[in-house]
Amino acid sequence: MSRIGSLARVLGYGVVGFLLSSSVAAQVAATDKDVPIEVRLNPDKKTLMIGEPLFVAFEVTNLSGEKLCLDIRGDYPNKLGRPESFDVRVSRDDGVELPKIRATGLAGSFGCDPIEPGETYKVRFLLPHWVTIERPGSYRVKVRRDMDFSIYDGSDSREPKYSMFAEVETQLTVVPADENKMGGVINAFGSIMLDASDSRALDSAMALASMEDKRVISYFAEALGRFGNSGFSVGRDKEFMISSRSITALARYDDDQAIAALRAAMKSTSDDIRLLVAKALSDCPHRSAITLLMKMQNDSYYFVRLRVAKGLENVETKEALATLQKLLKDESKDVREAAQESLN
Repeated sequence: MSRIGSLARVLGYGVVGFLLSSSVAAQVAATDKDVPIEVRLNPDKKTLMIGEPLFVAFEVTNLSGEKLCLDIRGDYPNKLGRPESFDVRVSRDDGVELPKIRATGLAGSFGCDPIEPGETYKVRFLLPHWVTIERPGSYRVKVRRDMDFSIYDGSDSREPKYSMFAEVETQLTVVPADENKMGGVINAFGSIMLDASDSRALDSAMALASMEDKRVISYFAEALGRFGNSGFSVGRDKEFMISSRSITALARYDDDQAIAALRAAMKSTSDDIRLLVAKALSDCPHRSAITLLMKMQNDSYYFVRLRVAKGLENVETKEALATLQKLLKDESKDVREAAQESLN
């Protein structure tokens, strides 16, 4: 799998369990009854509040006596980290289907994921990445996917031995939000996220990042303080991705605590982290965000300076103009060109 594919998989939903699963199985459907595969759809819970994150697991059990490999080409190509090979649809009890959230991004991963005989492979969806539920009621979640399974023999051969179309669904009940209970949900996700050794930490970071609630800010600020020097590298991937989610989430808020956490991360020893901070500051609504972005014009990493140049494209102040004129003389050709484009 490529580095882009690997990074996308880290950004995606993982194959680990999360919190207390209700183990509510949904129907199984396949176009070929002879395919030795069982598919189920299991939500972590059947009742949730408006605005509460929910994971739903698409579970594939290998009932053959062989080690199979599920084709995952094209998955996780977007900024949300959701696998686009799946067709996820959510409809209300009156039959109205909720609009699907658009998510564009980079090229997807490629390859296949192995499944041992008798093993259950899980792809976990964060429902708010697909739809926004705005009112109480009963909802049906339906997931469809064409799947190809090849024999996993260590070779590059990907000729499918089994092919099937799966369609599984489950029912959810959505109730009005309760501030106190939602605070408990935030605290539970936040505590797990801050423990990078916990297998659920990444899922927790994604769940918190999907919420529009200022109570998540303190958790993301603490996570960035703990893991903000970890770049994307073998053995530190989880800490980097928690930091990445934290930076993106903090940038959404016009809040002094959020901007203070981003300001501190500007001094990270990781080039990757400082690059993410520069991008976040260019998008952040806080009044001091652009001023902080301009302070990164002398960063040692050329890509950060390039991001500063791009981030000032629509900023019409004397300070921004002076920064761009200075970047026109940068040692990096890419930075100089980005500065010229922003000036134009």
